Amino acid sequence: MIYLFGVIALMALFGGSGGFVFPLRDAKKRYYLPKTFGGDFWNTSWNFGASRGGHGHAGIDLVPRTTPKTTADLAQHEILSYGSGVVKNSSYNATYGYIIEIHHTSGLKTRYVHLSKSFVKNGQSVSAGQKIGLMGYLGSSPNNISGSHLHFEIYVNGKAEDPTKHLKQVLQ
Repeated sequence: MIYLFGVIALMALFGGSGGFVFPLRDAKKRYYLPKTFGGDFWNTSWNFGASRGGHGHAGIDLVPRTTPKTTADLAQHEILSYGSGVVKNSSYNATYGYIIEIHHTSGLKTRYVHLSKSFVKNGQSVSAGQKIGLMGYLGSSPNNISGSHLHFEIYVNGKAEDPTKHLKQVLQ
């Protein structure tokens, strides 16, 4: 009941569909998506909560259908802000690549990991659908094979939630 009220409150704040967008352009055509989205592919090691070396997977991994091979290819895989908010962290980590964390209203927070480039700075305001970075190569993809993907996390009031619950609505 509280979860439902929280989603309704967020939708009221952002209007209509919640004012949220999928974090990748042309998602249905260009990325492998879970069957719950009407997609054609889903590997359970990408799922929210799946065990990864003894740790729970706090997000989902979105993988391009065509593997980017050059920097120019990566530029075609823009990462978009899920909603309006303020960038609380935009930093580089040798293991994870660029990490961007955005705080939205009503306790909602999103995190984008394994980016090759960040276009935002700490403290910057962003709008829903704004280009915030580019997909990168760093990080572990299914079966521990490094490859290009976006690791995407959603937190509500500090607790990780399955992003598919939120993203499914914006793909309709």
